Amino acid sequence: MRRKTRIALIVVAVVVVAALAVAAARFFQRDTSEPAVTPEPTTPTPTQTSQTPTVDPLAGCPSAPEQITDPISMTLLDHDLEMPMLSLGLDEAGAAPAAPPGNEGYTIAWYDQGPLLGSTQGKAVLSSHTFQYGGALGNDLNDGLLSDGDVVLVGGSDGSSACYRYSGSTHVMVADYDPASDILYDEQGAPQIALVVCSDYAPDGEALGRMIYYGDLVTGDPAGDDTASGEAATSGQTSADTQVQPVQR
Repeated sequence: MRRKTRIALIVVAVVVVAALAVAAARFFQRDTSEPAVTPEPTTPTPTQTSQTPTVDPLAGCPSAPEQITDPISMTLLDHDLEMPMLSLGLDEAGAAPAAPPGNEGYTIAWYDQGPLLGSTQGKAVLSSHTFQYGGALGNDLNDGLLSDGDVVLVGGSDGSSACYRYSGSTHVMVADYDPASDILYDEQGAPQIALVVCSDYAPDGEALGRMIYYGDLVTGDPAGDDTASGEAATSGQTSADTQVQPVQR
Protein backbone atom coordinates (compact mmCIF):
# COMPACT_ATOMS: atom_id res chain seq x y z
CA MET A 1 0.00 0.00 0.00
CA ARG A 2 2.83 2.41 0.88
CA ARG A 3 4.53 1.63 -2.42
CA LYS A 4 1.31 2.45 -4.31
CA THR A 5 0.96 5.74 -2.38
CA ARG A 6 4.53 6.78 -3.21
CA ILE A 7 3.97 5.98 -6.89
CA ALA A 8 0.76 8.06 -6.90
CA LEU A 9 2.55 11.06 -5.32
CA ILE A 10 5.36 10.83 -7.88
CA VAL A 11 2.83 10.77 -10.74
CA VAL A 12 1.06 13.87 -9.36
CA ALA A 13 4.38 15.76 -9.02
CA VAL A 14 5.36 14.91 -12.60
CA VAL A 15 1.99 16.13 -13.91
CA VAL A 16 2.30 19.45 -12.02
CA VAL A 17 5.83 20.08 -13.33
CA ALA A 18 4.79 19.18 -16.87
CA ALA A 19 1.81 21.56 -16.73
CA LEU A 20 4.01 24.42 -15.53
CA ALA A 21 6.52 23.75 -18.30
CA VAL A 22 3.74 23.91 -20.91
CA ALA A 23 2.45 27.20 -19.46
CA ALA A 24 5.96 28.64 -19.45
CA ALA A 25 6.56 27.62 -23.05
CA ARG A 26 3.29 29.24 -24.13
CA PHE A 27 4.28 32.45 -22.35
CA PHE A 28 7.49 32.74 -24.34
CA GLN A 29 5.75 31.82 -27.59
CA ARG A 30 2.64 33.98 -27.28
CA ASP A 31 1.93 36.84 -29.66
CA THR A 32 3.41 40.01 -28.19
CA SER A 33 2.95 42.25 -31.21
CA GLU A 34 1.29 45.56 -30.39
CA PRO A 35 -1.92 46.79 -32.00
CA ALA A 36 -1.69 49.17 -34.94
CA VAL A 37 -2.25 52.06 -32.55
CA THR A 38 -0.05 51.83 -29.48
CA PRO A 39 -2.21 52.30 -26.36
CA GLU A 40 -1.70 55.39 -24.29
CA PRO A 41 0.74 54.34 -21.56
CA THR A 42 -0.30 55.15 -18.04
CA THR A 43 2.59 56.64 -16.09
CA PRO A 44 2.29 56.63 -12.31
CA THR A 45 2.91 59.74 -10.28
CA PRO A 46 6.10 59.02 -8.33
CA THR A 47 5.41 58.77 -4.63
CA GLN A 48 7.97 60.27 -2.28
CA THR A 49 8.90 57.55 0.20
CA SER A 50 11.40 59.49 2.28
CA GLN A 51 11.97 63.11 3.23
CA THR A 52 15.74 63.10 2.83
CA PRO A 53 17.90 61.24 0.30
CA THR A 54 20.25 60.11 3.08
CA VAL A 55 17.70 57.76 4.69
CA ASP A 56 18.53 54.08 4.20
CA PRO A 57 15.84 52.61 1.88
CA LEU A 58 15.75 49.52 4.08
CA ALA A 59 14.21 51.68 6.80
CA GLY A 60 10.89 51.14 4.99
CA CYS A 61 11.22 47.35 5.12
CA PRO A 62 9.74 45.00 7.72
CA SER A 63 12.04 43.45 10.32
CA ALA A 64 11.04 40.09 8.86
CA PRO A 65 9.45 39.43 5.44
CA GLU A 66 5.78 38.50 5.45
CA GLN A 67 4.01 36.27 2.94
CA ILE A 68 1.76 38.36 0.73
CA THR A 69 -1.38 36.71 -0.62
CA ASP A 70 -2.87 39.82 -2.26
CA PRO A 71 -0.14 42.20 -3.47
CA ILE A 72 -1.38 45.68 -4.34
CA SER A 73 1.75 47.81 -4.68
CA MET A 74 5.42 47.72 -5.57
CA THR A 75 7.72 50.58 -4.65
CA LEU A 76 11.23 51.13 -5.99
CA LEU A 77 12.51 52.80 -2.83
CA ASP A 78 15.69 54.13 -4.41
CA HIS A 79 13.64 55.85 -7.15
CA ASP A 80 10.60 57.05 -5.13
CA LEU A 81 8.37 55.17 -7.56
CA GLU A 82 5.23 53.33 -6.43
CA MET A 83 3.23 51.19 -8.85
CA PRO A 84 0.02 49.14 -8.58
CA MET A 85 0.02 45.34 -8.64
CA LEU A 86 -2.49 42.71 -9.77
CA SER A 87 -2.81 39.01 -9.00
CA LEU A 88 -3.19 37.04 -12.25
CA GLY A 89 -2.97 33.44 -13.38
CA LEU A 90 -2.74 32.09 -16.93
CA ASP A 91 -3.70 34.22 -19.90
CA GLU A 92 -6.31 33.24 -22.52
CA ALA A 93 -3.75 31.14 -24.38
CA GLY A 94 -2.77 29.24 -21.26
CA ALA A 95 0.55 31.09 -20.90
CA ALA A 96 2.03 32.04 -17.55
CA PRO A 97 2.20 34.65 -16.26
CA ALA A 98 -0.68 36.70 -17.68
CA ALA A 99 0.26 40.30 -18.41
CA PRO A 100 -1.47 43.42 -17.00
CA PRO A 101 -4.10 45.15 -19.16
CA GLY A 102 -2.53 46.39 -22.40
CA ASN A 103 -2.53 50.12 -21.68
CA GLU A 104 -1.22 49.87 -18.10
CA GLY A 105 2.46 50.37 -18.71
CA TYR A 106 3.35 50.77 -15.05
CA THR A 107 1.29 47.98 -13.52
CA ILE A 108 2.94 44.75 -12.33
CA ALA A 109 1.21 41.37 -12.37
CA TRP A 110 2.08 38.63 -9.89
CA TYR A 111 1.62 35.03 -11.09
CA ASP A 112 -0.70 33.73 -8.37
CA GLN A 113 -0.15 30.04 -9.12
CA GLY A 114 3.50 30.14 -8.06
CA PRO A 115 5.39 31.03 -4.86
CA LEU A 116 3.97 33.86 -2.76
CA LEU A 117 5.79 37.15 -2.53
CA GLY A 118 7.64 37.13 0.78
CA SER A 119 8.01 33.34 0.70
CA THR A 120 11.28 31.92 1.96
CA GLN A 121 11.64 29.60 -1.02
CA GLY A 122 11.33 29.83 -4.79
CA LYS A 123 10.86 32.58 -7.37
CA ALA A 124 7.77 34.78 -7.19
CA VAL A 125 7.13 35.50 -10.88
CA LEU A 126 6.09 38.99 -11.96
CA SER A 127 5.38 40.54 -15.34
CA SER A 128 4.98 44.03 -16.75
CA HIS A 129 4.82 45.70 -20.14
CA THR A 130 7.39 47.01 -22.55
CA PHE A 131 6.01 49.22 -25.33
CA GLN A 132 7.79 49.23 -28.67
CA TYR A 133 8.12 53.00 -28.65
CA GLY A 134 8.57 53.55 -24.91
CA GLY A 135 6.37 54.62 -22.01
CA ALA A 136 6.28 51.47 -19.84
CA LEU A 137 8.17 49.98 -16.91
CA GLY A 138 9.87 47.44 -19.17
CA ASN A 139 11.36 50.25 -21.26
CA ASP A 140 12.80 51.88 -18.13
CA LEU A 141 14.21 48.59 -16.87
CA ASN A 142 15.75 47.71 -20.21
CA ASP A 143 17.33 51.18 -20.30
CA GLY A 144 19.13 50.51 -17.02
CA LEU A 145 16.76 51.87 -14.37
CA LEU A 146 17.97 49.54 -11.63
CA SER A 147 21.39 49.42 -10.00
CA ASP A 148 22.86 46.57 -8.01
CA GLY A 149 21.40 46.65 -4.50
CA ASP A 150 18.33 48.78 -5.27
CA VAL A 151 15.51 47.96 -2.84
CA VAL A 152 12.02 46.87 -3.93
CA LEU A 153 9.18 46.98 -1.39
CA VAL A 154 6.04 44.93 -2.06
CA GLY A 155 2.88 45.61 -0.07
CA GLY A 156 -0.30 43.58 0.40
CA SER A 157 -3.92 44.60 0.94
CA ASP A 158 -3.73 43.40 4.56
CA GLY A 159 -0.66 45.47 5.41
CA SER A 160 1.82 42.63 4.87
CA SER A 161 5.09 43.55 3.18
CA ALA A 162 8.45 42.22 2.05
CA CYS A 163 11.58 43.74 0.53
CA TYR A 164 13.93 42.51 -2.16
CA ARG A 165 17.35 43.73 -3.31
CA TYR A 166 17.99 43.88 -7.06
CA SER A 167 20.70 41.33 -7.85
CA GLY A 168 20.92 40.86 -11.60
CA SER A 169 19.23 40.14 -14.91
CA THR A 170 19.02 37.55 -17.64
CA HIS A 171 18.39 38.09 -21.34
CA VAL A 172 16.88 35.26 -23.39
CA MET A 173 15.53 35.09 -26.91
CA VAL A 174 12.12 33.46 -27.26
CA ALA A 175 13.51 30.98 -29.79
CA ASP A 176 16.19 29.86 -27.33
CA TYR A 177 14.10 29.57 -24.17
CA ASP A 178 14.24 26.18 -22.44
CA PRO A 179 11.02 25.54 -20.44
CA ALA A 180 12.97 23.07 -18.30
CA SER A 181 15.33 25.80 -17.05
CA ASP A 182 14.88 27.62 -13.75
CA ILE A 183 15.60 31.13 -15.01
CA LEU A 184 11.94 32.10 -14.51
CA TYR A 185 10.04 29.31 -12.75
CA ASP A 186 11.55 27.73 -9.64
CA GLU A 187 9.53 26.69 -6.60
CA GLN A 188 12.40 25.12 -4.63
CA GLY A 189 15.34 27.52 -4.89
CA ALA A 190 16.38 30.62 -2.99
CA PRO A 191 13.64 33.25 -2.40
CA GLN A 192 13.58 35.80 -5.20
CA ILE A 193 11.36 37.87 -7.41
CA ALA A 194 11.71 37.35 -11.16
CA LEU A 195 10.18 40.21 -13.15
CA VAL A 196 9.88 39.39 -16.86
CA VAL A 197 9.37 42.00 -19.60
CA CYS A 198 9.57 41.96 -23.39
CA SER A 199 12.58 43.10 -25.42
CA ASP A 200 14.14 42.94 -28.88
CA TYR A 201 11.26 44.28 -30.96
CA ALA A 202 11.07 43.38 -34.63
CA PRO A 203 9.84 45.99 -37.16
CA ASP A 204 6.40 44.34 -37.15
CA GLY A 205 6.09 44.93 -33.40
CA GLU A 206 6.73 41.37 -32.22
CA ALA A 207 8.95 41.07 -29.14
CA LEU A 208 11.59 38.46 -29.95
CA GLY A 209 13.27 38.46 -26.54
CA ARG A 210 12.66 38.68 -22.83
CA MET A 211 14.53 40.36 -19.99
CA ILE A 212 14.18 38.89 -16.49
CA TYR A 213 15.11 41.05 -13.50
CA TYR A 214 15.86 39.40 -10.16
CA GLY A 215 15.68 40.53 -6.56
CA ASP A 216 16.80 38.62 -3.46
CA LEU A 217 14.51 38.53 -0.44
CA VAL A 218 15.69 40.75 2.44
CA THR A 219 15.47 38.74 5.65
CA GLY A 220 16.11 39.40 9.33
CA ASP A 221 16.74 42.87 10.77
CA PRO A 222 16.87 45.45 7.94
CA ALA A 223 19.53 47.32 9.89
CA GLY A 224 21.69 44.22 9.63
CA ASP A 225 21.22 44.18 5.86
CA ASP A 226 20.59 40.44 5.69
CA THR A 227 19.63 39.20 2.23
CA ALA A 228 18.72 35.67 1.25
CA SER A 229 21.32 34.41 -1.19
CA GLY A 230 20.06 33.70 -4.68
CA GLU A 231 23.08 31.65 -5.69
CA ALA A 232 21.19 28.37 -5.41
CA ALA A 233 18.61 29.42 -7.98
CA THR A 234 20.50 31.45 -10.54
CA SER A 235 21.03 29.06 -13.43
CA GLY A 236 21.64 31.40 -16.36
CA GLN A 237 21.47 34.46 -14.08
CA THR A 238 24.23 37.05 -13.94
CA SER A 239 25.25 39.99 -11.82
CA ALA A 240 23.45 43.32 -12.20
CA ASP A 241 23.27 44.90 -15.65
CA THR A 242 24.82 41.86 -17.36
CA GLN A 243 22.96 39.94 -20.03
CA VAL A 244 23.28 36.30 -20.92
CA GLN A 245 23.43 35.77 -24.67
CA PRO A 246 21.64 32.46 -25.33
CA VAL A 247 23.40 29.78 -27.30
CA GLN A 248 22.27 29.83 -30.90
CA ARG A 249 20.72 26.60 -32.12
